[in-house]
Amino acid sequence: MYEGWRFVRWETPVSDLKSIAMVSLVDDGALTITLEDLRDSARPRWCFRFDHAPIYRNILEEYRLELWELVHQDGARHGWTVTVPDSPWLASLQEKESLIKFHDPGLLHFQIETEDDVIDVLSPTEPEITSVEPASSSERVPGKSRVLHADEERAEVESVLRRARRGHDDA
Repeated sequence: MYEGWRFVRWETPVSDLKSIAMVSLVDDGALTITLEDLRDSARPRWCFRFDHAPIYRNILEEYRLELWELVHQDGARHGWTVTVPDSPWLASLQEKESLIKFHDPGLLHFQIETEDDVIDVLSPTEPEITSVEPASSSERVPGKSRVLHADEERAEVESVLRRARRGHDDA
């Protein structure tokens, strides 16, 4: 699926965070994606607002194993945000849907990766990225999974591994 894809680091405020989650994705004429830093106790958030994004997709990261192999194959650390120059996905869409090329020439392929989601966005321009009000301490932590970090939650990671091994041995 990712044959011919090439990734280029896209510098954003979230590029080098240790862990991020998508809080929301809203399409109300503009595409707005809100992200939260999962490792910062202050729970900072950023809003990516694409004024025009005629095509986008969000796929759970667990279904993107082939993507992760490709992203990490050269050993480079691209960060959570990348662009895909000469996007094969865009080219394929333009081939199948001729009006895309006619109505939206010059689309660029942006990708935002999180702990749970990979969001591909086709837009003619970069989004406006703003810092927004952090989450309140009473608000649920965003994301679809619980991410354990080996260095900080070693005891819990070991407990999960013991339960998994025990379950495997019982099977």
